[in-house]
Amino acid sequence: LEHRPELQACVNEQRRRDPELTGKLRLRLTVEKDGRASAVEVVSREHAGTYFAQCVGNRVRSWNFPGVRGARQRIDLVPLKF
Repeated sequence: LEHRPELQACVNEQRRRDPELTGKLRLRLTVEKDGRASAVEVVSREHAGTYFAQCVGNRVRSWNFPGVRGARQRIDLVPLKF
């Protein structure tokens, strides 16, 4: 919930650009030992290359995942419905 306004801004801009695009965006990310996301990939093929996917990916890269410490991990995020 902390990052909800960031994600909503991505949704709003995507809707402005293409109001017909809807669905669930699925992301997979790699989180480093220090808690930062080093790689974010779009798993949802229908959203690959969209503004929304790029915007959300950029936002997620800036987040810190403090609960992930000590080992590099791959995480599948809960699908983002829009």
